[in-house]
Amino acid sequence: RELMGAYATDGEHLLAVCDAHGRLLWVEGHTAARRRAGLMNFVEGARWAESVAGTNAPGTAIAVDRPVQVFAAEHFLRPVQQWTCAAAPLHDPRTGRVLGAVDITGGDRLAHPHSLAFVQAVARAAESQLALLTPASESDVESVRLTALGKDEAVLVTRGRRLRLSRRHSEILVALTRRPEGLSGDELLVELYEDESVTPVTLRAELSRLRRLLGPDLLDSRPYRLAVPVDADFDTVTRRLGS
Repeated sequence: RELMGAYATDGEHLLAVCDAHGRLLWVEGHTAARRRAGLMNFVEGARWAESVAGTNAPGTAIAVDRPVQVFAAEHFLRPVQQWTCAAAPLHDPRTGRVLGAVDITGGDRLAHPHSLAFVQAVARAAESQLALLTPASESDVESVRLTALGKDEAVLVTRGRRLRLSRRHSEILVALTRRPEGLSGDELLVELYEDESVTPVTLRAELSRLRRLLGPDLLDSRPYRLAVPVDADFDTVTRRLGS
């Protein structure tokens, strides 16, 4: 907090952290910027969830679960349209659950890709610190969570790592999760790409890259299957609909 607050103060910006409901837990930065931000209620304790304040960096980052940058008039509320902001979500390193977001807010000088990279780096550092502070139980080590509903790029959480997958890798993991008994290469090819000109060689290359990403002990071959149980959000929905 002290390091990030000093960075914001030196740059005449604000740095803020909010919880999963968009409530600002703390706001640090340049005194004049904090005074101006107070006029639009960007203060500790205020709620900036997207459902409350419309499009804004911390609230929208939580809503879409990905880093976002919001420029001036892109903000929903008129008093906020003189600001430019970037925010990245913070996640529980074990479960992948969104805990909140880290945000940097300021003037036109923040309208740069470096601002988005900065909050992403801060979020990753915070998640790494949380992983170190949170002891892993034996059950955590084998816990795998897949979130794919409403996403082109699924998110896999395993062993304290949170992996945003490519579209191809997302499709492969969803198919293998739905068929825990496993699929041969030909079956997987038909399952995923029946109407596309994807060759077996291309599929094997994608599976090889996916295995390197996940680690050799999570993805088996002959048949291709996931070596550990996967808790998938779409399976949860199916179970609830069937109950």
